[in-house]
Amino acid sequence: YDISTSLSDVVNISYKLTLLTSIIVFIDTEGKFHFALKSILLSGIVLAIVISLTVPLSDLATDRLGKIVNVNSNRLGIVLSYASISAIYLSVTLRKYKYLFPLPLFITLILLTGSRKSLFAVGIAIILIMLLYSKDIKKLFSRLIIASGILYGMYFLIMTIPTLYKIIGRRVESIGIFNGTLDASMVTRTTMIQEGFDLFLAKPIVGYGLENYRLLSIYETYSHSNYIELLTSVGIIGTLIYYSLLIYLLTSSLIGRLKGDLRFNIIIIFLISFYWNFLLG
Repeated sequence: YDISTSLSDVVNISYKLTLLTSIIVFIDTEGKFHFALKSILLSGIVLAIVISLTVPLSDLATDRLGKIVNVNSNRLGIVLSYASISAIYLSVTLRKYKYLFPLPLFITLILLTGSRKSLFAVGIAIILIMLLYSKDIKKLFSRLIIASGILYGMYFLIMTIPTLYKIIGRRVESIGIFNGTLDASMVTRTTMIQEGFDLFLAKPIVGYGLENYRLLSIYETYSHSNYIELLTSVGIIGTLIYYSLLIYLLTSSLIGRLKGDLRFNIIIIFLISFYWNFLLG
């Protein structure tokens, strides 16, 4: 394994930690919190506009959007899903439906990225928003029907429109949730996860260092699972430290929500929408 690769990743993570800490310090009022979400929404709009202006329509159906613009498809999809969730949240909490205007474009681009985790994150967020903002059983039931209709509509589109099926429909189908079978891609990912777990068992305490799974794996790439990547990189100690903060944040947010503070909703939505999703890679 390579120590220099790990050191480079540590520096990169330190930059991100400094930036995120600064944002946390900045957000000390509800107004600033909404400003942060609007900034995320605006970044999604800018990204969508740039893609729309630079990628010819004839190219959109040829491959996953990330490959066309030479950017990791999952990263592209996650940025757009952050923007989508921010748009939905702002429209519901501020009761200003103008924030929903860019949502169809965001969803379309997410579908074109072929990113399953981004699509599922938006779907889970829609369900959670319906649940968390329903004041009684009647509204909860009606909103769940609406959410189910939206999700089924998206599923129907990606399975029946040839272009969307080629880019993302078959990738969703390959998970095996809907047809009970795994395609070659998911079988490979399952093997990679098993290989990573075996590496973890060989060095369980501190792991092999960040970004070293790809150097040790026969596949020569990352493990396609955030949990396995952490276990092989930093061992059980680093993994527990990493997830202890997220577990604390989710637990405290759920407690705050149960006490009636709706401001915790967005934290719950983002955490649940994304972190289970890392199982998909």
